[in-house]
Amino acid sequence: MKYFKYFFTIFKNNKMIFISSNILSIFSAVFGGLTIGLIVPLLEPGNDNLFGDSGLDFLASYFNFINDYEGVSRIRVVCLIILLVGSLEFLTTVATSYLASILQLKVLKNTQELLINKIDTLEIIDFYQFEQGRLFSLITNDSRMLSRIVSRILNSIKDLWLLFIFLFVLFLVSPIMTISAFLLLGVISILINSKLGNVLKKRNFEFANKTENINGELYETLSAFKYLKASGNDSQQFQRINELFQSWRDAEWSILKISILPQPVFTLLNTYSITLLLFIGTILFPSDRNDWLSLMIPFLFLIFKLMPTISNLNTTRIKLKSVKPYFERVDNFLINDSSSSVEFGNKTIDNIESIRLEDLSFSFSNSSLFSLKDINLEFNLKSLTAIVGPSGGGKTTLVDIILGLYSQYDGSLFINGDELKGIDIKSYRSQIAYIDQQNFLFNRTIKENIVMFKSDIGNELIVEAAKKAGAHDFIISLPKGYETLLGESGINLSGGQKQRIGLTRAFLSSANFVILDESTSNLDYKTEKEVINKIKLLNKDKGVIIIAHRLSSIHDADKILYIDDGRIIESGTHEELIMNKGKYFEQLSSGNVIYDS
Repeated sequence: MKYFKYFFTIFKNNKMIFISSNILSIFSAVFGGLTIGLIVPLLEPGNDNLFGDSGLDFLASYFNFINDYEGVSRIRVVCLIILLVGSLEFLTTVATSYLASILQLKVLKNTQELLINKIDTLEIIDFYQFEQGRLFSLITNDSRMLSRIVSRILNSIKDLWLLFIFLFVLFLVSPIMTISAFLLLGVISILINSKLGNVLKKRNFEFANKTENINGELYETLSAFKYLKASGNDSQQFQRINELFQSWRDAEWSILKISILPQPVFTLLNTYSITLLLFIGTILFPSDRNDWLSLMIPFLFLIFKLMPTISNLNTTRIKLKSVKPYFERVDNFLINDSSSSVEFGNKTIDNIESIRLEDLSFSFSNSSLFSLKDINLEFNLKSLTAIVGPSGGGKTTLVDIILGLYSQYDGSLFINGDELKGIDIKSYRSQIAYIDQQNFLFNRTIKENIVMFKSDIGNELIVEAAKKAGAHDFIISLPKGYETLLGESGINLSGGQKQRIGLTRAFLSSANFVILDESTSNLDYKTEKEVINKIKLLNKDKGVIIIAHRLSSIHDADKILYIDDGRIIESGTHEELIMNKGKYFEQLSSGNVIYDS
């Protein structure tokens, strides 16, 4: 029921398209029927009562008009009228298809936007529970399948009107023969195709799952291409890909084997129907051949016109069932209550003066072994705070919470004295420049990667920011400079060059706070020292939070936090922590914090 309610809602929300399509469909059906009826006088010249007492007086008037002409003139007049009516049928059919295409694109747009917006509201912790292949398949494939079936339904409205009009005319001509034809062409084909539709629904569900799996596996394979090559596992992985594709092709073949049956089955039913109708005609008119022919000629012409119509309607029924799995996948994702969407307020902020955490705790799940516990600290403008500690201690998780990537925390996170959950998250994040270790780059130009949708920034400011980040020299050495197109994920750049692009973004930003998550780890010592000096300049009017291992990045920090096992073990300046000879001193002594002299 929910499946059909979905289509009802679409047509309800697009009333003008739906009503206009119905009106055009009625005209198209009428014109389509007339193209058959208009040719009948050529088959039975001189007969002005071909439809007997059917009540179709307008056709009798047409016959009388045509019978006024003789020979070649009769044929020419009929051809001229058929051309006119046929052209009108063509125009109304094209207009109906055009409206269906418009609705198809609207549905595709709305579905894809709903899916994209849903993904945008997911918590990071929920996002990574979904396979990448599933998300790709939902947006690119499942949404397209739904939009296509909507278009097909709208186009089938014309076939429905044609069916109703023809059945009405046929019933007036001969109720017995109409009922016989309807039982064979309609009811029996519906029963057969219903069974085929159920089989296709199940197989399409399996095919959709295999498509999702192979998209995910292919994405992971291409993302890990370097590792696979370096580890020597590439041949085995690509063999696995080939096997998955073979399974995917087998699933498609299982669908094709069923999909090819409806048309041959319907063709067979057509043959049986025509044979039965001829047989019924001999019973109704056992001795009067002229009455038999007068009835059968228009009747069979109308039946032949109905055959592709009924076939199209049956195909639509089968498609409706086979597309249902795609609807269920999209619907289940959109209403997924197990995922906790990020919920924030609507209070906008123009700047950040302080970030304060009070008794903040966080765990990924109830069964998770890791958690942040009782975090109390404050970050202010014009201060540089360094965060150090062993891997897995909670440094990056803490930063992710500060960025608002996880909202399901206990305790409080105050921004300028207001709880973060009451602030508009986009306005908040616009005041933070964030650079992580990987520093993802898009397959766009270097300039586009630096400005990130802020197209009004002048070239002079871009160059100035790049110079501060130590990126200008290598950028201008490239063939097209700032207009150089980067490969996927910035594959054309080294790790250090990627990080300098990220740092350029930070220098270009007007944000109040800068967060660097291991963002200088791939720079050589000399370059890192230059960058850190520039960051210290930023620190004159910005707050800086840096996660780093090199002492050159942290020894001049206003405050150093040592985090381990989700807790702040100790904090202070470099000199204070050295004197305490605690965990920070131990890590420094062990080499986990690299001492550059």
